[in-house]
Amino acid sequence: MIRIFTLFWVNKFLLETIAPAEYSLYPLLLSIMLAAEVFAKIFTGGIARFVVEMDTPEKAHGVSRVVSSMLPFIAVISVLLLLTGWLAVSNIESFLNIEPALVSDAQLMLSMQIVTLCTVILCTPFSCGLYVRHRFVAINLIELAGEAGRITIMAGLLLAVSAEVKWVVFANSIVTLAVALTMVRMSVKEMPDLKFRRSHIDLAYSSRIVRFGSWTATSSITEIVQRTLPIFILNHYSTPVAVASLHIARLVDFNIRKISRAATIPIEPLLTRLHTQSGMEGMEAIYYRGGKYQLWFVLAPIGPLVVFSLELINLYAGPTYTEAAYAMVCLLAQFPFLYASAMFYRIAVASEQVSVYFQLELVATLVMAVAIVGVAVLYEASSITVAFTIAATNILFHVFLIWHQGIKLVSGSFRLFLVRTLLPGMTPLMAAIGFSLAYKTLSPVMTWFDLMIPTFAAIGVYLIVLLTVCTDSFDRTQCLAAVQKAKRAFTRG
Repeated sequence: MIRIFTLFWVNKFLLETIAPAEYSLYPLLLSIMLAAEVFAKIFTGGIARFVVEMDTPEKAHGVSRVVSSMLPFIAVISVLLLLTGWLAVSNIESFLNIEPALVSDAQLMLSMQIVTLCTVILCTPFSCGLYVRHRFVAINLIELAGEAGRITIMAGLLLAVSAEVKWVVFANSIVTLAVALTMVRMSVKEMPDLKFRRSHIDLAYSSRIVRFGSWTATSSITEIVQRTLPIFILNHYSTPVAVASLHIARLVDFNIRKISRAATIPIEPLLTRLHTQSGMEGMEAIYYRGGKYQLWFVLAPIGPLVVFSLELINLYAGPTYTEAAYAMVCLLAQFPFLYASAMFYRIAVASEQVSVYFQLELVATLVMAVAIVGVAVLYEASSITVAFTIAATNILFHVFLIWHQGIKLVSGSFRLFLVRTLLPGMTPLMAAIGFSLAYKTLSPVMTWFDLMIPTFAAIGVYLIVLLTVCTDSFDRTQCLAAVQKAKRAFTRG
C-alpha cells in the first residue's frame, strides 16, 4: 500500500512537471525489461515451488539439490542478458521512437534496470527460504524497509536535484538490489541448505524445473502482450499522450493485481504441501471458496473507481489525459471474470499440472496480440481501443475456456461455481456500483475531498452487503475467529 501511494503521487508530480515525451520513457523501458524478465522466469519460475516440495526430513539434501542444479543455468542466463542489454543500450534509437535529447537518459535508465535484473536473477535460488518457511512477516518487514528507502531516495532526488524520470529508475534499482541481498541473507540463515554443492548437481532434475518454469513463464508472456505490445504500438502509431494515458490507466490495474498477489502468496506453499500429502482431495471446495474470497478482495474498490473514473483522472493528471479514464474502465471491467477462476492457476501450480492452464493462456495471448495490432493498424491506435481489446479478449477466453478448464481440474460443476463463487463474489460490487451511480447523479465531484466521500461510502456499502448477504456460516465463523485473535493480540500488546 505504501508503494502504491508513493507511485500515485510520484506519477502525479512528474505529469505536472515534465513533458509527455519524457514521461513516456518510463513505461517504454519497463516494457523492454518485461521481455527480459520472462526469459529469466523460464529458469527461475519453478525454484521456490520445488524447494517447498523438497523441504522435508525424508528428502535429505533435496533443497541443496534444487539450488545446485539451477545455479549454473541462472549464471549463464545472467551473462546472456547483460550482453543483450549492452547491445540494446547501444542501439536504443533503432527500436524506440525517442527524441534525440532524451537518448542519453533512456540509455542510462535501461542500463540500471538491466544490471538490477541480472543481480536479482542470481539471488533467486538463495532468496526463497523465508517464503518456503512461511516467514511472511519478515518478508513484509524487509519490503516495508525497502519502500521507506525508496521514498527517501526518490523524494530527495526529485525535490533536491531535478524533476526527471531517471531518478525514479535510480531509486527503484538501488532499493531492489538492497532488498534482494537482504532476502538472500535472511533466507540462507533460515534455511542453511540453500547452498551450492557441485556434487548435488542433477541435470535431469534441473530439466524438470525448467519445464515447469517454461510453462509458468507463459503467464509473463501474457503480461508482456498486455503491457509491452500496447506501449510499442502506441509509441509507433500514436502520440506520447496516448502512451502516457495508457500507463496512467494501468496504474490502478497493475497495483490491484500486485496487492492481490501479495495477499495470496501465503497460500501457495500451503497448497503445494497439501497436494504433496493428500493429492487433489478437497481441492474442489478450495477452488470455489478461494475464488469467492479473491473476488471480494479485488472488487472492493472497483465500483467507485469505475463510476468516478473521469473525475479521478481529471484531478490526478488533468484534462490532457482524459482518455485514460475510459481506458481504465475497460481494464477494470475484466476483473470479475479474471479473479473468479483465480484458484485455477494456484491449484495447477501446486499439483504440477500447469500445462493445460498455460496452453489456454498462450492461445489467448496470441489472439490478443493479433487483435491489438489489427485494431491499431486498421481502426485507431489510442489508449481506449487498446484497453478495450485487452479486456474483451480476456473476458471471452475466461468465460468460454478458462472457467471450464478450472472446474474440470478440480472435478467440479459450473452450477456450484455459479452458486458458491460467482453470485456471492459479485453481488457486493453491484451494490457498490449502484450506490456510486446514485451519488453521482445527486452530487458533483469537483475536489479530492468530494471524491473521497462517495468512495469510502461505496466501500462501506460493499462491506455491508458482503457481510449480511453473501457470507455463509463457515465465512462468519472464520471472520469471528479472526476478530477474536486480533483482540487477544491487542490485549497482550
